[in-house]
Amino acid sequence: MENKKQDVIFVPKEIVIEILRRVPGHDLAEKLKMVCVGNIDLATSVGFGFCPLSYEYKVVVLDGNSEVIKPSIFTIGTDHSWRALKVIPHHNISRVVTTVYLKGILYWYVNTCTSTMVHSCHRRTTKTLLCFDVTKEEFDMIVVPIEIPEYSITNVVEKGEKLCLVTLSCGPICSLLINVYVAHNNIDDDLSNLNSWKKEFTVTAPSIAYQLDLDDNVYTIIVTDEIVVIQLGDYNSGFFHVATGKLLGLFSTTRATLIPYKSSLVAFCHRPLLPSFS
Repeated sequence: MENKKQDVIFVPKEIVIEILRRVPGHDLAEKLKMVCVGNIDLATSVGFGFCPLSYEYKVVVLDGNSEVIKPSIFTIGTDHSWRALKVIPHHNISRVVTTVYLKGILYWYVNTCTSTMVHSCHRRTTKTLLCFDVTKEEFDMIVVPIEIPEYSITNVVEKGEKLCLVTLSCGPICSLLINVYVAHNNIDDDLSNLNSWKKEFTVTAPSIAYQLDLDDNVYTIIVTDEIVVIQLGDYNSGFFHVATGKLLGLFSTTRATLIPYKSSLVAFCHRPLLPSFS
């Protein structure tokens, strides 16, 4: 069991708070709030990326409601306040729970509406990857070509420096179906092309869904060749064996945060090499 968790680190919430103090705390707190007064669709999502050109870290915050996303950005060590970016219309991030950073790009999985009125288009949405170039500070949208189950939860994760889409849905006899799709490693691949994606595997976790509400804070956190880690509601993360679907164990998230180890976001890896005088 210990070997299967080698790609996972457990970060106490006190450490997370200390990290967040590196950016304007009051502004960040305001941006991270879920606004539930009069409109349950208001939400916030955060991305953290590295600019390979300037060797700077940047925090991107998406403030979303039923109709638009209002992004802002903060460059750590350079900016003294948040900078507003161009508003993104017709996107809904109320179900966005994860962000992936890969090779200078931040990825979110979002729903794109075909109308400005979300209540009139809840059946007319497009599954989209929202991409942000950390260097250019520009957004792009890619329509996901994968067939997503109608009643499912989908989010982005990283697996071995590759972008993944994971869908969670209920299967036969109260099982939980976990489908993992992996994008090709070539950054020039067109992710809107179905040939750029490969279905890596499907995990069937038996007798799990009978007590699981997919609308209640359920999403995928970590994917490896051996385990899939899923947030199961507000209080627990479950470790599932890929080969058998067996639940290996639960980790309580009431007093700690479970995150994957991300070597490409370690500061020492990105420092420019000093000129050699030898």
